[in-house]
Amino acid sequence: MAVFHYAGRIGESRPMVRKETDPSPQRQYHLFVAWSSRRFVQIFYLPLALCVPPPIFFIHQQFNVLYQFWLHTETVRSLGPLEWVLSTPRHHRVHHGSTLKCLDKNYGGTLIIWDRLFGTFAEEPKEEIIYGLVMNQPSFNPLYLQ
Repeated sequence: MAVFHYAGRIGESRPMVRKETDPSPQRQYHLFVAWSSRRFVQIFYLPLALCVPPPIFFIHQQFNVLYQFWLHTETVRSLGPLEWVLSTPRHHRVHHGSTLKCLDKNYGGTLIIWDRLFGTFAEEPKEEIIYGLVMNQPSFNPLYLQ
Protein backbone atom coordinates (compact mmCIF):
# COMPACT_ATOMS: atom_id res chain seq x y z
CA MET A 1 0.00 0.00 0.00
CA ALA A 2 2.86 2.38 0.69
CA VAL A 3 3.89 2.03 -2.96
CA PHE A 4 0.55 3.48 -4.08
CA HIS A 5 0.92 6.33 -1.56
CA TYR A 6 4.27 7.25 -3.07
CA ALA A 7 2.91 6.73 -6.59
CA GLY A 8 0.32 9.39 -5.82
CA ARG A 9 2.98 11.75 -4.52
CA ILE A 10 5.21 11.20 -7.53
CA GLY A 11 2.31 11.65 -9.92
CA GLU A 12 1.11 14.84 -8.31
CA SER A 13 4.58 16.34 -8.27
CA ARG A 14 4.56 16.32 -12.08
CA PRO A 15 3.15 19.65 -13.31
CA MET A 16 0.69 18.18 -15.81
CA VAL A 17 -0.75 15.74 -13.27
CA ARG A 18 -1.23 18.20 -10.42
CA LYS A 19 -3.15 20.60 -12.65
CA GLU A 20 -5.70 17.89 -13.37
CA THR A 21 -7.23 18.25 -9.93
CA ASP A 22 -7.39 22.02 -10.07
CA PRO A 23 -9.93 24.13 -11.93
CA SER A 24 -9.10 25.32 -15.39
CA PRO A 25 -11.15 27.78 -17.43
CA GLN A 26 -10.38 25.77 -20.58
CA ARG A 27 -11.93 22.29 -20.47
CA GLN A 28 -9.84 20.94 -23.38
CA TYR A 29 -6.72 21.39 -21.31
CA HIS A 30 -8.31 19.60 -18.37
CA LEU A 31 -9.31 16.63 -20.52
CA PHE A 32 -5.83 16.30 -22.01
CA VAL A 33 -4.21 16.41 -18.60
CA ALA A 34 -6.65 13.83 -17.22
CA TRP A 35 -5.81 11.48 -20.10
CA SER A 36 -2.05 11.92 -19.78
CA SER A 37 -1.94 11.46 -16.02
CA ARG A 38 -4.08 8.30 -16.18
CA ARG A 39 -1.49 6.73 -18.47
CA PHE A 40 1.28 7.55 -15.99
CA VAL A 41 -0.58 6.09 -12.99
CA GLN A 42 -1.29 2.83 -14.83
CA ILE A 43 2.44 2.02 -14.71
CA PHE A 44 2.11 1.42 -10.97
CA TYR A 45 -0.66 -1.13 -11.55
CA LEU A 46 1.41 -3.31 -13.90
CA PRO A 47 2.74 -5.62 -11.13
CA LEU A 48 -0.85 -6.51 -10.26
CA ALA A 49 -1.18 -8.13 -13.69
CA LEU A 50 1.05 -10.93 -12.43
CA CYS A 51 -1.30 -12.06 -9.67
CA VAL A 52 -4.77 -10.46 -9.99
CA PRO A 53 -7.24 -11.74 -12.59
CA PRO A 54 -8.40 -8.94 -14.95
CA PRO A 55 -12.12 -9.12 -13.97
CA ILE A 56 -11.22 -8.69 -10.28
CA PHE A 57 -8.90 -5.80 -11.13
CA PHE A 58 -11.54 -3.98 -13.19
CA ILE A 59 -14.19 -4.45 -10.48
CA HIS A 60 -11.75 -2.98 -7.97
CA GLN A 61 -11.11 -0.05 -10.30
CA GLN A 62 -14.84 0.70 -10.55
CA PHE A 63 -15.27 0.68 -6.77
CA ASN A 64 -12.28 3.00 -6.56
CA VAL A 65 -13.88 5.42 -9.06
CA LEU A 66 -17.07 5.45 -6.97
CA TYR A 67 -15.10 6.08 -3.78
CA GLN A 68 -13.18 8.93 -5.40
CA PHE A 69 -16.44 10.48 -6.58
CA TRP A 70 -17.75 10.37 -3.00
CA LEU A 71 -14.60 12.08 -1.70
CA HIS A 72 -15.37 15.20 -3.76
CA THR A 73 -18.41 16.39 -1.82
CA GLU A 74 -19.03 19.31 0.51
CA THR A 75 -22.03 17.73 2.24
CA VAL A 76 -20.22 15.19 4.45
CA ARG A 77 -18.74 16.85 7.52
CA SER A 78 -17.31 14.12 9.80
CA LEU A 79 -17.29 10.33 10.01
CA GLY A 80 -16.04 10.11 13.59
CA PRO A 81 -13.50 7.37 14.36
CA LEU A 82 -13.41 6.17 10.74
CA GLU A 83 -11.42 9.30 9.93
CA TRP A 84 -8.37 7.82 11.63
CA VAL A 85 -8.08 5.17 8.91
CA LEU A 86 -10.18 6.12 5.86
CA SER A 87 -9.72 9.09 3.59
CA THR A 88 -12.90 11.14 3.88
CA PRO A 89 -14.31 14.19 2.10
CA ARG A 90 -13.06 16.29 5.01
CA HIS A 91 -9.49 15.12 4.42
CA HIS A 92 -9.75 15.41 0.67
CA ARG A 93 -10.87 19.04 0.83
CA VAL A 94 -7.49 19.80 2.40
CA HIS A 95 -5.76 17.99 -0.47
CA HIS A 96 -7.39 20.36 -3.00
CA GLY A 97 -6.68 23.54 -1.01
CA SER A 98 -4.26 26.16 -2.29
CA THR A 99 -3.35 27.81 1.02
CA LEU A 100 0.00 27.14 2.66
CA LYS A 101 -1.58 24.89 5.33
CA CYS A 102 -3.06 22.66 2.62
CA LEU A 103 -0.16 22.30 0.18
CA ASP A 104 1.29 18.81 -0.25
CA LYS A 105 -1.10 17.25 2.27
CA ASN A 106 -3.50 14.30 2.38
CA TYR A 107 -2.44 12.28 -0.66
CA GLY A 108 -4.28 9.12 0.43
CA GLY A 109 -7.13 8.24 -1.91
CA THR A 110 -8.62 5.47 0.24
CA LEU A 111 -6.60 5.12 3.44
CA ILE A 112 -5.47 8.25 5.27
CA ILE A 113 -3.32 6.19 7.61
CA TRP A 114 -0.40 6.41 5.16
CA ASP A 115 -0.45 10.20 5.34
CA ARG A 116 -0.44 9.98 9.12
CA LEU A 117 2.57 7.62 9.02
CA PHE A 118 4.57 9.60 6.44
CA GLY A 119 3.86 13.06 7.89
CA THR A 120 1.74 14.41 5.04
CA PHE A 121 -1.53 14.50 7.02
CA ALA A 122 -3.33 17.74 7.89
CA GLU A 123 -6.70 18.27 9.57
CA GLU A 124 -9.26 20.46 7.85
CA PRO A 125 -8.61 24.05 9.01
CA LYS A 126 -11.29 26.08 10.78
CA GLU A 127 -11.24 28.78 8.10
CA GLU A 128 -12.73 28.17 4.67
CA ILE A 129 -10.51 26.30 2.22
CA ILE A 130 -9.61 28.12 -0.98
CA TYR A 131 -9.46 25.67 -3.89
CA GLY A 132 -7.39 25.95 -7.02
CA LEU A 133 -3.87 26.78 -8.05
CA VAL A 134 -1.42 28.71 -5.89
CA MET A 135 -0.67 30.96 -8.85
CA ASN A 136 -2.24 31.24 -12.28
CA GLN A 137 -0.45 29.51 -15.11
CA PRO A 138 0.88 31.73 -17.95
CA SER A 139 -0.26 29.25 -20.61
CA PHE A 140 -2.51 26.25 -21.11
CA ASN A 141 -0.06 24.67 -23.54
CA PRO A 142 1.02 21.37 -21.91
CA LEU A 143 4.44 21.51 -23.58
CA TYR A 144 5.08 24.97 -22.12
CA LEU A 145 4.05 23.83 -18.63
CA GLN A 146 6.55 20.99 -18.61
